[in-house]
Amino acid sequence: MNSLNLSSNAIYWLDFVADTYTPLLLLVAVLEIYRSWKKNNRAHLLYFIYAVTIVYALMFADARWSLWASWGLDYSTHSAAAFCLVVIMCLYKGARTWVIALSTLIAYGLLMHILNYHSWMDMFTSVFACTVGLLPLSRARGRRLNGIGLGREKTCAS
Repeated sequence: MNSLNLSSNAIYWLDFVADTYTPLLLLVAVLEIYRSWKKNNRAHLLYFIYAVTIVYALMFADARWSLWASWGLDYSTHSAAAFCLVVIMCLYKGARTWVIALSTLIAYGLLMHILNYHSWMDMFTSVFACTVGLLPLSRARGRRLNGIGLGREKTCAS
């Protein structure tokens, strides 16, 4: 169903962009992991493995128990993988990088919606499930940063 009445040529190129987005994110994430590794930060690779495990554990759980189908939805492995790659890619970056990466992620979601790959609810619930799965990662990262003096400053009550 092509609700925007796009030409087949436009659909071809939009499909190409959609198919290219996640592999490009993977490439950038691997480069970030490599840069972190060179800075003696071995945890970044472990975070990547953990995030990928979350994405595919949810995919296998959905395939086994039809979790999303029981709600009339579809688990979006593409949305989940793209979200987790953005998190891994931006793990040690500032707000500007997060804004840019999240903007591209939203654009990717819009593209998947336009191409009728997934509904907004499919994508939202898949990303939300990954977010819940990644919460231990954010706590571990926070403890690690606090341990090396990069976390929030502790204040003393007067």
